Amino acid sequence: MDKGFSFELGKLRMGTVPFLAKNRQALDLAQGIPKDYFIYALEMRLSFRLGITAGTTNGTIPAEFGQNLIEQMEISGNHKVYGDLVRTRLQGGHVYALGCIRDGFLHERCNNGIQLNPIGTFNSNTQTAGITGAVANNDFVCTYLYQLPPPRVRPEEQLLYLLDPPYWNSLNLFIDWGDATNLVFGGDRVLALTNYGGATGIPQLSIWRHIAKLKGDRYKLNPIPVKETFLAINTAVGQTDALITPLNVGNFVRSINLLAGTLGANLAKVGDNFQTVSGQTGSPPQSALGAGGGNAAPFFSRVKVKKDDILIRDIEFIPLQEWEGDSKQLGLIYPYGYNNIEFVESTTDTNTVAIAMDTRQIALQNLKFTLEGDITAGASQKIHVIHTELAGIPVY
Repeated sequence: MDKGFSFELGKLRMGTVPFLAKNRQALDLAQGIPKDYFIYALEMRLSFRLGITAGTTNGTIPAEFGQNLIEQMEISGNHKVYGDLVRTRLQGGHVYALGCIRDGFLHERCNNGIQLNPIGTFNSNTQTAGITGAVANNDFVCTYLYQLPPPRVRPEEQLLYLLDPPYWNSLNLFIDWGDATNLVFGGDRVLALTNYGGATGIPQLSIWRHIAKLKGDRYKLNPIPVKETFLAINTAVGQTDALITPLNVGNFVRSINLLAGTLGANLAKVGDNFQTVSGQTGSPPQSALGAGGGNAAPFFSRVKVKKDDILIRDIEFIPLQEWEGDSKQLGLIYPYGYNNIEFVESTTDTNTVAIAMDTRQIALQNLKFTLEGDITAGASQKIHVIHTELAGIPVY
């Protein structure tokens, strides 16, 4: 790059978001996200006790247990240049899984790769039995790590995509909370959400910000906006080589993450509650994948991307998982149901956003940019299409 910046990294506690079942709550700071530093990542730690009592019939534990108590996370506000802007709008399960995928520490937060399945007291580093829906007090903790710059690109480029609170008139973090019915589907047990380790209080969400202290150099840097949002697509009807959804155009697309699953009986107020997620690595044939948090085979069996009807990606769901798992140094461990269509593919030290998918001309010329593929029919199936979009790329 033609100019350098001096900076140091740090971690500061930012605050909490109070729990209020089935309601949207904001960060407990009057000014919202503090505007003193640029931010590299948010770290959020959720803890609660799910008490299950009375009744005779156990309910079903959903695939994204715990993470799905956060139905949706949004970072939005009014930018001094771009006006009203949504920086991030993702489900809790998305944020948790993307943190595992991007930082390469999935193996530390799962049980034999079953990352989206409850496995014990801390949902990590344990081989104890998971939550079953039977009478018990279940204490749960998980940590969401949400990187704000695009992942797996050169550090000097990530610097240009930091979240820039000093340049916002207002900026806040919003959480759409679920309730105990997000965590157990069906049955006749009595459910109660309380503070971790006790029978009183409420779930707690504590938040830290990973900051970049740019000192006086912050006034030389104009970070480029990044947007991460998702589309929820109904896929109950069987299709072959068919349109799934038009993809977002108008920006540079860094990557598209996918989540395929089947909804449970208990619907979320905001977003979707998946009872099972579909597709997992580790077995050669797509029709014999075993159990444990995923269906026997991915119903989204073949993934295609077309640019104005020209095929630019075409690969089966499981081989795509395995390719991305290997390239991200996760091996054959990849979150069940998740997949990744990359447009910036190289090693981290040479990756550059300059090769991100430029969809500006697609938008200007009213061309098509589509996700297509093969779907096996099934009731209540959905695919979440998570876009990571960059408003621009640096010029060297």
